[in-house]
Amino acid sequence: MTSTPAQQGTTSQDIQAHALHLLDLTKKASTAYNRPDLTQRLNETRRHVADPTIRLMVVGEFKKGKSSLVNALTLAEVCPVDDDIATSVPTAIRHAETPTATVIYETSDPEEENERQSIPFEQAAGFVMETQRSAGSKRVRLVEIDLPSPLLQNGLTIIDTPGVGGLGSPNTSVTYGALPMADALLFVTDASQEFTKPELDFLHTAQEFCPNIFCALTKTDFFPEWRRIVELDKSHFKRAELAFPIFPVSSALHRRAVQGDNLDLRTESGYPPLVEHIKTELIAKSQFVTLRSVVSDLISVTQMIHSQFKAEHEALADPDKSADLLSRLEGTKEKADELRSRLARWQQTLSDGIQDLTSHVEFDLRHRMRNLTRLTDDALDASDPDEVWEEFSAWLQQQTANQVVENYAQLTKGAIELARRVTEHFHDDQDNITDRLEIDAPSEALARISLGELDASIRKFGAGGKVMTGLRGSYGTMLMFGMLGTYVGQMAHLAIGMINPATVLLGVFSGKKAIKDEKKRLLLQRQHQAKTTAHRYVDDVVFQVSSDSRAALRQVQRTLRNEYQQRADELQKSAQEAYVTAQNARKKNQNECQHRLKEVEAELKRINTLREMILHFAKRLGVKGA
Repeated sequence: MTSTPAQQGTTSQDIQAHALHLLDLTKKASTAYNRPDLTQRLNETRRHVADPTIRLMVVGEFKKGKSSLVNALTLAEVCPVDDDIATSVPTAIRHAETPTATVIYETSDPEEENERQSIPFEQAAGFVMETQRSAGSKRVRLVEIDLPSPLLQNGLTIIDTPGVGGLGSPNTSVTYGALPMADALLFVTDASQEFTKPELDFLHTAQEFCPNIFCALTKTDFFPEWRRIVELDKSHFKRAELAFPIFPVSSALHRRAVQGDNLDLRTESGYPPLVEHIKTELIAKSQFVTLRSVVSDLISVTQMIHSQFKAEHEALADPDKSADLLSRLEGTKEKADELRSRLARWQQTLSDGIQDLTSHVEFDLRHRMRNLTRLTDDALDASDPDEVWEEFSAWLQQQTANQVVENYAQLTKGAIELARRVTEHFHDDQDNITDRLEIDAPSEALARISLGELDASIRKFGAGGKVMTGLRGSYGTMLMFGMLGTYVGQMAHLAIGMINPATVLLGVFSGKKAIKDEKKRLLLQRQHQAKTTAHRYVDDVVFQVSSDSRAALRQVQRTLRNEYQQRADELQKSAQEAYVTAQNARKKNQNECQHRLKEVEAELKRINTLREMILHFAKRLGVKGA
């Protein structure tokens, strides 16, 4: 089992400080040995460590206590809490010494950069509410809030998401899409009832994207039976094969505890175990992933510096074997040159992999949507759209969102697997690249696409329409039999008199049949229009999500290409330096060789000392293979 800094009794600040110290030492070495490419890589690594971002997404249905929980965790009233007001846009809360707030607006062009506007801190809550979803012609996309908070000072960012109003709603897809970008998910429900099926379904799907999930059961002060609800929820988890911890909390008790500095009340609120879980299971473990990436970079950089001095040392120490050494170095250089070439195998693997993955993702999406369309047609054929349209719309959008999420899971898994296949061409530990790989989610398309309503003109006709349709149907029958009297003449007057009641009866039956036929015609028309509306919605989703998926995969391709091209350049330069230094060593006379040998041995000693420090640091972190 991999240990973390917190499990080893070391504070996160000490670990981070030591990592930065080793980074600075390695950076000095890369600068001293004239390797600006490695220096640039270490600068990027240092920025990643010095400014960590750990994203905790808070998710739940409306009115479950999400905003109150976020306020309790941050020790600030940053999210509006009101029975009549709901959060309508995501709110990202980060640490800063001075409270500030920024509103980010949506743009009509997805390629255009979002507009940012600084606002007074005290007005931030207003932009989060439903009533402020739009600001004139602009729509608020995100509100960022920076404030001093002990829990957030180690890089934690808490993202309060809008309540999804039923986890089967189409807005849930936006939450699904953001999950891979989150380091953890805090799912919020209250103690009024046990977990519902939509909530369990959501957690089942969410764990594929974000395995670090834990739950908060709010309002324990309001519902005395909360302990029984917790046990019921645990039993639901067991049957559903879910293993997420549940933390019963009361935001009201926590608020009173903070205001009165009451330790007993704080314990009763249930927040201390939740906060401790966030610190140890989220912050500390996320820091471990970051530090593992740092260790990988430091080992790789020192190895490349060490290789060129080692080659020179071998050439100086044993000139008779320098020819064999140069032959080996020439082979290494050729392999490095090949990696750097545009025709390199890793380039082909990446290019072919992206094309194959794009085709697979598009086929998977179309296959899913085709099956969904068939289910849609069957459902509409068996019902009257005028009676079930509202329920059907919610069902269709829920099922569409679910299929898009499953399709996105295929995209994510395929991209990560492709990155690992490309890594194999480098014969090096490049797991840190896949750790940092971010894949844009093609999810916001669902929020931009509307299903629409049925045409009111073909809805079911009321009593007046039935009367008129019946009269029209009976009128024709009665008119036909009435005209019969004209042809029969006066001699048949008695017979026609006997037929009149039958004429009326036939008119009634004809009217009923006309009403029935009209109802059937209108039903078929409504079903046809409903199918057309549903098909158009599904087609719009396929078109938009396919476009977003292709854009996401192009971004993955650019990211991997740039990362591995940088690695190829570094390896090529290292191989070139090692070859040149070994070649130059052959040209020195004996005295020069002895003098230079002592200098090289001193440099190797310094580099080895640095490498030992890095490996010792890796072992302290519990990095496998260090």
